[in-house]
Amino acid sequence: MPENLQGSERYEAADAAVDNMSSAVDALDEAISSIESAQEQQRRTYQ
Repeated sequence: MPENLQGSERYEAADAAVDNMSSAVDALDEAISSIESAQEQQRRTYQ
């Protein structure tokens, strides 16, 4: 981010968006892991 934007409303909005996207990625990673675990359990159940 350019230095002249630091502390501005645009900077704060962009920073918040980055934080939100990072949280969303973390949540998706957890969801993927949960789905993979469920699939593995299902495979073991039906073998």
